[in-house]
Parts: sequence; structure tokens; C-alpha cells
Amino acid sequence: MYRNKLKGYLNFINTDCEFVQWVKISKLIINQKTDSLLGCVYIPPSNSKYSTSESFDEVENEMLNIKNIESLNCIIFGDFNAKTGSLPDYIIPDENLVDIFEFNSDEDILSYMFDYENLPRNSIPLHRVTSCNCAPNNYGHKLLNVCKRNNMYIANSRVGNDKGIGKKTCNDTSVIDYLLLSSNLFPVVKEFDIMEFDPLVSDVHCQLHVVIQAPVILYNSNDELSQFCSEKYVKWRKEKCSEFLDNVKSDHDCQLEQLLLELDNLEVQQGIHQNEMNKVVERISNFFQSVATKTFGKYKPFKNRKPKSDNKPWFNKQCFDSRKKFHKARKRKSCHPTPNDCSDLSLGTCSGVYIIRLQNSVNLTVFCDMETDNGGWTVIQTRFDGAVNFSRDWSDYKTGFGEIAGEHWLGDSMRDHFDNSLNGMKFTTHDKDNDIHDYNCGIVKKSGWWHATCTYSNINGIYKEDVSEDSNYWLTFGGKKRTANDKNDDET
Repeated sequence: MYRNKLKGYLNFINTDCEFVQWVKISKLIINQKTDSLLGCVYIPPSNSKYSTSESFDEVENEMLNIKNIESLNCIIFGDFNAKTGSLPDYIIPDENLVDIFEFNSDEDILSYMFDYENLPRNSIPLHRVTSCNCAPNNYGHKLLNVCKRNNMYIANSRVGNDKGIGKKTCNDTSVIDYLLLSSNLFPVVKEFDIMEFDPLVSDVHCQLHVVIQAPVILYNSNDELSQFCSEKYVKWRKEKCSEFLDNVKSDHDCQLEQLLLELDNLEVQQGIHQNEMNKVVERISNFFQSVATKTFGKYKPFKNRKPKSDNKPWFNKQCFDSRKKFHKARKRKSCHPTPNDCSDLSLGTCSGVYIIRLQNSVNLTVFCDMETDNGGWTVIQTRFDGAVNFSRDWSDYKTGFGEIAGEHWLGDSMRDHFDNSLNGMKFTTHDKDNDIHDYNCGIVKKSGWWHATCTYSNINGIYKEDVSEDSNYWLTFGGKKRTANDKNDDET
């Protein structure tokens, strides 16, 4: 449903995909440099007879086919039946690879690879949160891959009244409905919220409420529209001040005199209507704009102008382009310098996934806890629902495993930050016995750890509620064994 006056600025695109309806929105409506592609999506549940494993691929392929014809921003929303948890919907590139493959010389590749930096520049958090305790499902991973490949970002929990919350959207149990945006569209989102459930609207889903803030510019003819796109008005030129005043005074058509008379009449009338005043103000504005155009003229946008040489014949286009790339790279570095550790992040920074630069100048993606004990903690291990198996061999513990934003073990990448031993004990896994017990504690405990004599803690053990030899537990100061599922928090 849309207003009739917007009809000329909306183009409904007919495609073969049954899972999405595409609409192209004119750039004039939301005041962008390019048109935007809006997609309304419904992906049937995986257990439905209408489901297909190709549904996400079909939506993505159609989006790419449309975008290949012309460069478009993207807005996609709807019911994806995808549970993503708080897993990242972006990829932080390894800057060493950028240098190795000399991507620095290709502006398009750099723009694509570092697109995610547009979020913190616009005060949008990189890390998402969710009130749903559901583990990510297959559709969730498919949706996240679509986001990563196309620089689309989930707006849920990042903007509006849902920022920092991640409200549930279905049955008050899960988040499966999303708004996805291109990075440069986040600033025009005025409102976003997950509305209260209304049985008159849906059987189980909550409405997504979105308001895009942008001036609407409407034109009466194609000629007027093309004129707007090709020329702009000069606001003021000080050297032509006298000429401007002369043109105002000349007023050959007596427009200003007539407007002054109308204003005098409005002053003596009772109950002046707002619309009458608006019309007079608009006519006054049009009068001065016409005089300014006559005096100062118009100009074409700067993008059509060639860079000036400033009498420097050696400063050719190649030099100009190189300087532009250098300033852009320097700006990116200065805006987001790579910290050496999570403790280098500024106060007030949100917990989330960040890149740190180790002592050996290697970049490492880590999760920074910026809330516990004043923040600044580099997270080495995280467990909260048992989704990741921690009964791993030596090579897995060495390289690390899991998702950085979810359950994970960071691995041996931090060995230059701290020694790979704990209180003199070496690390043990089921296939590498380094403990001091008669048998391999890694086999008994079903985990990798600094086990010593089969340990007072086994936080990498099997994730379960009861305390057993191989469960995840730790010994409190009071001598009691605790697990991650303990509900009694009277002793720590």
C-alpha cells in the first residue's frame, strides 16, 4: 500500500522468485545518490511442504541480478524463519591479506572489504544482541552468509527502540523476522521497533515498524526532474551583492509589490488559515530564488568538474587519484586505529567483536568484554548453551574453534601475550598428555585444560546440568563444585 502521489517514484519489479516482491524506490524520495531496492520476503519454515533449500539463494541471486543492472542500495525485510542468535553478520578482513594481494590499489575492493566500518562511523554497534535463547538454525546461517557476501546488515537490536534489546518477533520465543539494510541507509532510519503482538495482524508474528526519514521532492514533469538532476542553484556571491539588490528593486512584473499588499491584507484579517500563510511564504521564496537565479546563474554538480591543476602541470589525474586513495586510507586508519588489546578500547565502547594487533604485528579477531569489572577483557573462552563441542584434540585447541561472537576457544594465537602454561602446568588434551597424573586427565575430563592432577576446574567439560567427572564445573572458594547451569548464586 502506498500513496498515489508516490506512484511515479516506485517501480514494482516482476521476477520469477516466489519468496520476495521487489520494489525500486527513486533516490529522490529518500535523498540518496542512488536508487534503492526494497524487498519484502517470506521464507517458508524448513519443515513446511513449501520449503526449499534454494530459497535464500533465489532471493540473493535476484537481488544481484537487479543490482548488476544499476548500483542500488538495499532494504530487505520480512519473515525469514531464520534464527541467527547474536552471531556476526559481517566479516572483518585480515589486513595482512590486503597487503599481500595489493588490494590497496583497488578502491572498489577496499570499499567492499571495509564496508562494515560505516556502522561505527554512524554510531551503529557492530555487535548484535538478542533476547532469544534459541540456538542459530540452518536458515540463520544461510541468512548470515547472505549478509556477509552482500554487505547487508541486520537492523534488529542496532537501531530505534530495539537498540541493545533484540526483541522477540515470533510466539514470544524467537527472533525470525528481520530488517536488513545497506550500511549507508542506517542514517535515514528514523524509527525501528518490534510492535506488541496483535492477533488481528498475524497468528504468531509481531509487526516490524520502520520509518525512513528523508525529504520528499515531487515534480510535475520529466523536464523539471531532469533539470534538477543536471543543475543546481548558486546560493550567494558576495561580489554580486549590488546587482542582486538592483534586480530586486527593478521588479518589472511588480511581484514583490503585490506580495506586500497581500501581507498587509492578511494582517487585518481575523482567523488567518495556515494554508493561506504558507502560500504567501512560498511565493516570497520563489521570488527571491528567481532573482538569485537571474543574478548568480546555475551550475552543474561538482562531480562533473575536472580537478584543477593550480598551475602544477605535473599534478595529473594519476596524482589526483593517488592522493584521494591515500587520504581515504589514512582517514580509515585514524578513525579506527587497531588496538593492541581490548583494554586499549575507549570507555563506553560496547562489548563485541574487534580486531587487535598482537606484539608480533599479527591482527587477531577477538571478542572484547567491555562490561565486566570496568571492561577491557579479551575473551579467551566463552560457553553459554553447549552448542559447541569442547571435547577436541590438540590441533583444535591450538588453532581455536567456534564463533568469536558465540561459544568459542580463542586458541594459541595469544601465545605472545601470555605463556602457554598456568601455574607451571602445561596444557593437556585427550591426544596429548602433559599433566602430572598417572593417566591422561584430558580423556577422563573429556576436555582440554591445564589439568595438573586432574584439576579443581573443568570449564571445557561436557555442558550439562549435573556435576560429574566430565561435566563443565569449577570449584568455588568455599569448596563447592559449580556448573554453568547452577541457579543458586549465593556462593562464588
